[in-house]
Amino acid sequence: MTNKEILTAVLVEWLKPVIPMILSDKVSKMPVLGMTENWVKNMGIAPANWTIMQDISPLIQGAAYDILSPIILNKLNSIPDNAIPQLAHGIVDSASKMGGYKLLGGYITFSAEDIKELKRYLDCNLPYTPSERYQVKKPEADGQQQ
Repeated sequence: MTNKEILTAVLVEWLKPVIPMILSDKVSKMPVLGMTENWVKNMGIAPANWTIMQDISPLIQGAAYDILSPIILNKLNSIPDNAIPQLAHGIVDSASKMGGYKLLGGYITFSAEDIKELKRYLDCNLPYTPSERYQVKKPEADGQQQ
């Protein structure tokens, strides 16, 4: 498998718990689903607090890889495969330093614990050991190097 495929699998697995939340607003606004939900409630088949998303969520989670993998792979397409581990770990490390990560203006928020979990997934499935970086010497005020 390529690094892109591995990263895609890791991201989908990590995102599985939040996928229904992300999609619930969009799916629940579909007229046919709203009508179906209302019909079921009006018939008395389901309790008043039931939502159609309760039944659809497990199906969405089960199909998460098939739904999301083409989208993620397409976004990773322009990145060289050998750069994927460094890129993924770099982003996660930056998010960890920030104490979490927010997407879509805060609509989706990943806590520091969420980021730590993703880092563990990456460490297990897409390990990366950074090479030593050259430390640039800076000239002092009198023209000598440090």
